[in-house]
Amino acid sequence: MAVHAPFQYKERPAQEVVTVLFGAVLAALVLGYLAGLWSFKVKSRWCPRCGAMTGDLTRSHVGHAL
Repeated sequence: MAVHAPFQYKERPAQEVVTVLFGAVLAALVLGYLAGLWSFKVKSRWCPRCGAMTGDLTRSHVGHAL
C-alpha cells in the first residue's frame, strides 16, 4: 500500500542550493554587522570609569576627560 504524501519530492539543482545558501550567509553577515553597530552604540552610553551616563557628564566634572 502506497503512502499518500501531500507534496512531491523534487530534486533541487545544485545552483539553486548554492544560491539559497549564499543568500542565507549574506543575510546572517548583514544582521551580525548591524547588531555589532547597535551594541557599540549601546556600550558608549556609559562612562567606563564610573558608570555614569555619558550624556550627563560634562567636561567640567573633575576626573572625567570625555
